[in-house]
Parts: sequence; structure tokens; C-alpha cells
Amino acid sequence: MVVIMDMFNQIKLLLHRYREFLRNFVCSVISTLFDLAVLITLVNVLDVHYLVGATAGYTLGIFVGYVISIRWVFASRSVKNKRHEMMIFVFICLAGLGISNGGLYIMADLLGVYYLYAKLVMLGIVYFWNYFVKKALLFTTKP
Repeated sequence: MVVIMDMFNQIKLLLHRYREFLRNFVCSVISTLFDLAVLITLVNVLDVHYLVGATAGYTLGIFVGYVISIRWVFASRSVKNKRHEMMIFVFICLAGLGISNGGLYIMADLLGVYYLYAKLVMLGIVYFWNYFVKKALLFTTKP
């Protein structure tokens, strides 16, 4: 019984330590669902170019992610002015959009990879960019 309680305490400690990262992952999944829904609808239903669809979907994902991030993901906020915070958040995400669309273009147009496969690869790369840069610039307690 002591071993089970010790394992439970270790898991609880681990979840607490990585709580913010795990919550950010859930936030990213939700944002990604919005992103992909817009992308697929625009490209496959409305016959819009995949980069336009990717940009529109990513943009919606920015706003969904911002709301979830400030309300649920990050425990501390380093920028007190909400307008400045939102501007920095959007700037970080726009840089992520540049990385994402650049990678999509290279993989889909230059290498011939199906655009949704390329999008999945770029989602993983941009996830880490967005998390670590947002954490460093926006959601870290400053001394």
C-alpha cells in the first residue's frame, strides 16, 4: 500500500511540475482543431489555395489560443497591460505563421508533400516555438 501511495504522490508531483506545459498542449489541440477545420473547409470545399486556408485557420487559432492561454494555461503574466500583451502574443503567433507557411510551401510546393501532411509536421514545429517564446516573453514572473 505504501508503494502505491508513493507512486501516486510521484505522479501527482510530476503532473504539478508539468501542469502548465500539459495545459498548453490541450490549448494547442483545441486551437489546432479550429485551424484545421478552417483549412480543410477552405481548401477542400471552397477550393481556396492551401496557403490562404492555412493563414485563415491559423489566424482563428491565434485568438482561440490567446483566450485559453490567459484564462487557463499560464499561472503568471509578465505584461500587465492587456493590449500590449495581446500585441506581443499576436506578433509571436505571426512569426509562428511565417514559420508554418514557409515550411508548408517548401514541403507542399517544392517537395510535393500533400498539404495536410506538411501541415501536421509544421504544427509540431510551431507548437514548440509558440510555447517557449510565449512562456519567455509573456507568462514568466519577472523579478
